[in-house]
Amino acid sequence: MIDILWRYYTVVLGRKTNDLERYTKEEEYMSNITLRIVNESGDTIMDSLSEAQLRQEISTLDNEKWIFVDGRMVNRGELANVEVADNATVIVTPKIVAGCA
Repeated sequence: MIDILWRYYTVVLGRKTNDLERYTKEEEYMSNITLRIVNESGDTIMDSLSEAQLRQEISTLDNEKWIFVDGRMVNRGELANVEVADNATVIVTPKIVAGCA
């Protein structure tokens, strides 16, 4: 009986402890995502953002923007499914339409 309880403790409870330790370490880790918003009046640069902060900042912008994650164009709807690296550079620019004047 003691052997079964010990296995339960080491397998189940030990796993929960490891997950808690990993979660705490991830919280302590600072992300280094850079967001650069380009507009007519100049650039706004925000450093050391987390992925959640990045998504929040982008969600406040209007839909008439292009989003580039490390040089790759990403649709706003796809951004929730894109894994942003911890040291990524995200650039948001106005949409550019070319044509005849």
